[in-house]
Amino acid sequence: MITSLSLEQYRNMTSFELSNISPITIFTGPNGVGKTNSLEAIALAGGSQWRRYRKISEVVQWGQSYAGVELHFSNRSINEIRFVVKSNKAHYLVDKQTVRAQRVQHELAMMVFTPSMVMLFSGEPEPRRQFLDSLLQSLYPEYAEALSQYKKVLKMRNAALKQKALSQLPLWEDQLATHATVILLSRQWLLRTLTDIVDLNGTCYYTPSPQKIAPLLEYRPQVREMLHNSAGKVREYLRDKWATLRDKELIVGFSLMGPQRDDWGFRGFFSNSSSQLSENEIDVGMFGSRGQERLSVIKVQLAGLSLLEEYHNYGPLWLLDDVFAELDSTHQQYVVDACQKYQTFITSTNKEYPGIRNLLSLDITNLVELPMNTA
Repeated sequence: MITSLSLEQYRNMTSFELSNISPITIFTGPNGVGKTNSLEAIALAGGSQWRRYRKISEVVQWGQSYAGVELHFSNRSINEIRFVVKSNKAHYLVDKQTVRAQRVQHELAMMVFTPSMVMLFSGEPEPRRQFLDSLLQSLYPEYAEALSQYKKVLKMRNAALKQKALSQLPLWEDQLATHATVILLSRQWLLRTLTDIVDLNGTCYYTPSPQKIAPLLEYRPQVREMLHNSAGKVREYLRDKWATLRDKELIVGFSLMGPQRDDWGFRGFFSNSSSQLSENEIDVGMFGSRGQERLSVIKVQLAGLSLLEEYHNYGPLWLLDDVFAELDSTHQQYVVDACQKYQTFITSTNKEYPGIRNLLSLDITNLVELPMNTA
């Protein structure tokens, strides 16, 4: 559990300290005082993929040379994480030892909800792939390496396609197939597991690229078991498929299939005006209301938190930026109940939301009204 937070020269916050942090912390105040900045600082210190900047140097306060975030913990195997941005580079230290981002992702697992995620299922597929990738990197360290290598090799193959360098293609395709196999099987495993681990009142479904590979992605309870059982035939299928696509891809100059073109979605049951669940699943991305989509994202995040807790044997963090907007009082209470399972940080401009009032009635909640001593 995080017990204290300090920020130095982080965006609009010259100096900000928070100690004796409660299981639930609510940041309130008008726009522009640093509520979301505080949440972002915690997320970045944990290696989160949340991006509110084009360059990491943007988190450094104007006119300063560095920004720092420091987190202290209790009842954990580590005592401190420090995150420093200097010279347009991010640096991580765990108990004063320099580490890579993958280490802090393992030590500080989390889920982050932001207002932009309301469009997670109805928007472009890239954020959906990033959602899976971020969660898998926290669960399965080998996934991060496979994803990184796949992106590098994909860039090389696309360059070879543009240059009509036919002799290079078999080499790149063999490597692509190896890394893509890990990605496809891992994503299939994750989506099936998210559906099974908690009562989502719905189903996460996967649309791999190529779609005809789906029957080969045989589900097993453990991702490594899936790789052991299915990797060979999946890799062979991908390698052969890329070979057959060469003529078309030489014309367009880029790869027409692979994990970079995957997608997934959520079909859910939702309560009607009589508080009864609908008889048929609704594809949230195609037919869901904004409130249903927001609720679906929260449900999937809760499934992810449950999975993170199971794999890491400690409680992950839940960071919620303006989560109560567009939720009715019943679904706000759903979030309130869920917050009590994990250490949670919440932002809101409105203390009168039913969800905020109900959280403040709990003795495990602390209200932080900004601006404090942030400058």
